[in-house]
Amino acid sequence: MAFRLFVTDAINEDAVRFYERFGLCRLFDAFSARMVLDIKPLLGEIH
Repeated sequence: MAFRLFVTDAINEDAVRFYERFGLCRLFDAFSARMVLDIKPLLGEIH
């Protein structure tokens, strides 16, 4: 199983909402909130 992840930190609730619009999910409730997106499905569409 392979994963290709995009990971970033959201510094406040506004940043969390911004990233969620692009499909990222919050891993933890604390700030800075670690946000993650599995990009493997996106890369599969390119090939």
